[in-house]
Parts: sequence; C-alpha cells; structure tokens
Amino acid sequence: MKLIVNKIWLLFASLIMHAAAPNWLVNPNAYQFSMNMTALAEIDGIECTDENDRISVWKNNELRGTAQALFVPNANRYFYFLTVYSNGGNEELTYSYYDASEDELVELKNKERFVSDKILGSLSAPYVFSNQYVLHFTSFGFVGISTQASIDTVTRKIRVQVPAGTNTAQLTALYSYAHAQSIRVNGIEQQNGFTLNNFSNPVSYAVTTIHQVNQTWTVEVSTTTGIERTKEDELSIYPIPAKEFLYMELPDPIEEVHLYDASGNLVSTLKTENRISLQGLASGIYTLRILTRQGIYMRPFIHLE
Repeated sequence: MKLIVNKIWLLFASLIMHAAAPNWLVNPNAYQFSMNMTALAEIDGIECTDENDRISVWKNNELRGTAQALFVPNANRYFYFLTVYSNGGNEELTYSYYDASEDELVELKNKERFVSDKILGSLSAPYVFSNQYVLHFTSFGFVGISTQASIDTVTRKIRVQVPAGTNTAQLTALYSYAHAQSIRVNGIEQQNGFTLNNFSNPVSYAVTTIHQVNQTWTVEVSTTTGIERTKEDELSIYPIPAKEFLYMELPDPIEEVHLYDASGNLVSTLKTENRISLQGLASGIYTLRILTRQGIYMRPFIHLE
C-alpha cells in the first residue's frame, strides 16, 4: 500500500511540475504597486537562449509576475522584462525558471525583496537570475552611456571604458550583483541606477553577500579616444524618467518606432518624427525599437505617470 501511495505521489508531483509550464497569468489590476526587472537567466552557469523559456516570481504560492525570453538584436542576447506586483510590504519573493526544451521547472537562488517602483537591471547592466549563487558583479555600466567593462572576479577589479568627453566626476552606476545583501561606497548604501559618484579616481565598492561575506571591489574608469564610438552612441533620448512625452535625437531619419512594455509585449507601432506621447501608459520600464534606413536602434527608458 505504501509503495502505491508513493507512486501516486510521484505521479502527482510530476503532473504539477509539467502543468506549471504553461498558463502563468497575472492580473495587474489586483495590485497597487509594482517593480521592474531587466534580466538574463543562467542555468548551471550557462546563459539561456531559448525564446520559449519563462521566468516567474512568487509570494508563497501566489504568482506575482512572469516574463518570456525576448531576443534583443543590438545586444545579441535574450532578456526577461519582468514586472513584479504587490499590495505593499517588504515581501521576500522566490523565482522559478521554466526550461521549455526540457519541459521542467528550475528553482532559482534569487531572493529579491519587493520594493515599490524599484528598477533592477538594464540592457547594458542586466540583473541575473541563476540556479547557483552568484557572488560577484556580472555587469557594470553607467546610466545613459555606452560602456565596455571587464570584470576580474579573482582580483575583484572592474575596468570600464566610457566615450571621450564623458564627465567621470558625475556618473551613476548600473550593475548586477544578484546575491549581494548590501553595496556601499564610502559608507553610503548604493541605490543601483540612482546613486551619483565621482569616478575620476578608482572607486571602492564594499559588498556584503547574503552569506555575510565581505568583499571589496575596485572600479577604474577610463575614456576612449573618441574614434571608437558606436552607432548606438548617436541616439539620445530625454527626459529620463519621461512623463508626458519622450524626445529622440539621432542622425538618421526615423521610419517607424516600436514600443515594448516590461514583459516584452508590443504596446504600439508609431510613425513619428522625434517625439512620442506617453499619455495613458502605466509607469514602468519600456524599450524603444527605432527603425531607420541606416539600421535599428534600441534603448530602454523609464516612464512615470
């Protein structure tokens, strides 16, 4: 009898595991608050590249958000634009990954708490979901600037190149460190994507991991010659965050603009000059895909009602 019960339980668990793959739906109208994440996924240390894979976020057994992988051509990577919902409180959330090729769920090590209006990650410095503990920076960049960064996890040194003419005395860092409990510079808690620092000289980041291990990372910033600027550097969007309108400046005539929400859904297709109306859109992270005769530009931005 006990053997039969065990077999029934294993069959039931298997059905749950495979049934979960599927129809994950969240009703945003049931919640008052949200936060947004732009992320990559790594399973067993390998970056995921299947557009059918999904990320889900849970509070106990309640689904609070989900996103499918979306390929971003300019970055040549698969991103998850995840909006997480809540009715308030500093809730600890858990995250799951659906591997479509294996038709199975993988529990992730991430334990990010909910903070209303918080924005984690960007296309240049994505948050990283993983089924292993990530105890180092996985990306490092600056808000509004095209950068090249090298991260040495042995010496804990990060070297970042920024375009010529960049004012390194006033830069706002965007980075990803999935399992850090706190990150400080000169004793000041850093707000990823918001805290301004002077990078004219090397900057020390004091990190405390979730395992209470203390680390010191050094960030060194240098400028390029100015010849190495990429086409993406020629796109400028403002204001950030945007409210009623978003303005774009680029050298090529705009043929069409696609606007995507944080879940990777196409919100609208616009025939436009250099201004987009954002009226009627909910607050959150959006991504512009701008088509011109010379190529395609992509840039994320923050919209606040």
